[in-house]
Amino acid sequence: MPGDQDTVNSEELALGAETRQRVDRWIEESQYLLGRIIPGILEDRERLRGRAEAAENACEQLGLEASNLRREVSELHLEIQGLRSELAEIGRTAGAVIEHLTQSIHPISELHQKLQRNNLLDAKPYLAAAG
Repeated sequence: MPGDQDTVNSEELALGAETRQRVDRWIEESQYLLGRIIPGILEDRERLRGRAEAAENACEQLGLEASNLRREVSELHLEIQGLRSELAEIGRTAGAVIEHLTQSIHPISELHQKLQRNNLLDAKPYLAAAG
């Protein structure tokens, strides 16, 4: 059966050659694809790295701004508290002044009423001439 052996060997050789050609095509296609894909991946990587750095810088800047705004809000709260204290003091002072004026007006009002009852208010022209 040496003929059978030659047929098997030639079939194996043909199958091996076909397999070899298929592997060679895959290698060529892979090299082509990798030649196109890898540079694109590297470009995307660099572009994304730049965007990430820009985002980190923006985040840091926003953090600083937020910190400054928190400090400013804290200072404004203190100023508001001070102004409220001043306003309360002004209110107390105004109340005391009004109370004092009210107490001062009461005797003047009583004197005015007495003068009206005694018709002494008509004496104004005489008082003005004497002064």
